[in-house]
Formats: sequence, C-alpha cells, structure tokens
Amino acid sequence: ALGKPDGMVYAGSYYHKVSPKMQVGTEVSKAAKKDAVSLAFGCQYKLDKDLTVKGKVDADGMLSASYKHKLSNISTLTLATVIDTVHLAESSKHKFGLALNLTP
Repeated sequence: ALGKPDGMVYAGSYYHKVSPKMQVGTEVSKAAKKDAVSLAFGCQYKLDKDLTVKGKVDADGMLSASYKHKLSNISTLTLATVIDTVHLAESSKHKFGLALNLTP
C-alpha cells in the first residue's frame, strides 16, 4: 500500500575521482524484506569549465544521461533523459527533460 515503508534498507556506494575531469561511482542497496538487490553504475565527465555530461545505468535497465551547460554567470541549461532499455518499444516508459535555471 502507498505510504507504508518497506522497512530497513541497506545501502552502500563507492565514488572514485579518476582525474580532475572524470568521476565514476556505483551504488548497491537491498531492502531487508525483499530478495532483490538494486545496483547502479554512473560516471561524470567535465568537458570544460562550463560543460558536464553524466551517465548512469542500473540493474533494472534504466539508462540515464544528462548534459549541463553553464551559459553565463546567471544561467544554466540542463538536458536530461531516462530510457527504459528493457521496454524500448514502449515510448511511454522513456522521459526527457529540459531545464533553464536563472540565478540572480
């Protein structure tokens, strides 16, 4: 039922800065009352001082990617997508987003 907690969740993560431009990480979690283990791998790469790309894939076949560009001192543009690689033919499972952040 909605609103009921699944109980205790055990989680762990590992993060590694490969270089000043590249970072990788993984996370593992398991609910105490469930048999399934959740696993995800991701990376971030800084193309230059204003442009960053990220990618992540999890054990459920969800592939996520983002592109973040600092346009000026007050604006940042982010493009993001989540693709369900298990159900590629079902377009309702995929998501796409666009954000323009303005900070005075």
